[in-house]
Amino acid sequence: MLDELGPDPVVVFGHSFGGAVAVHLARAARDRVAKLVLLDPAIGLDPADMLAAAEQARADESYPDRAAAWADRAARWPGIRDELVDAELEAHLMPDGERWRYRYCQSTVVSAWSEMARPALTPPSDLDTLLLPAAREDYVRPEWVEACRDELGARLQVTEIDAGHIVYLERTGEVAERIRAFLRSPAPGP
Repeated sequence: MLDELGPDPVVVFGHSFGGAVAVHLARAARDRVAKLVLLDPAIGLDPADMLAAAEQARADESYPDRAAAWADRAARWPGIRDELVDAELEAHLMPDGERWRYRYCQSTVVSAWSEMARPALTPPSDLDTLLLPAAREDYVRPEWVEACRDELGARLQVTEIDAGHIVYLERTGEVAERIRAFLRSPAPGP
C-alpha cells in the first residue's frame, strides 16, 4: 500500500491492535513513516488476559435482530453517540440466515489477541510520535509509556484522553485537535 502512495514517507495512524501494527511497521520500514499517531494502542498486553479474550472471541456472536445487536454494541460502547452506533451496524452488521452477525473473520480476531501479547516494542528513537492513551482503559501499560519516553525523549508527545478505548469516537473533537497540533508541529532537534 505504501508503494501505491508513492515514495514519500507518510503519517501512520493506529488504534488498538492497529497501534501495535503501526509500531511494527515503523520499525520495519522506518524510511516510509514520517510521523506516528497511536490511539490507545494495544501492545505488550498480559498474555493470560489475551488468552482469555481470545477464548471469549471464539464464541459465536450473533443476534436475533438488529435491535439486539444495537443494544449490545451501545452497552459495549458507553459514551459513544447513538448515530455512531447506527453507523457501525450499518457498515458491519449483516443478515446470516435467521440471525445477524458482524462482518469479520472470527479466526483472525482470535489470533490478533495473541499478537497484542507479543513483547512491546517502542517506536524508533528518531520518529516523532503522538500517543493518546484512554484514561478509562488499561491497554496502554505505564511501563511501556516509560520505555517510549526513554527511547524517544522529546520526540514523544503523550496526552491522556478521558475516554474509553474508542477515543476517536468518544472524544472526536479533542482527539482531532491533538492530532492537528501534532501534525503542524516542527520536529524537535536531535
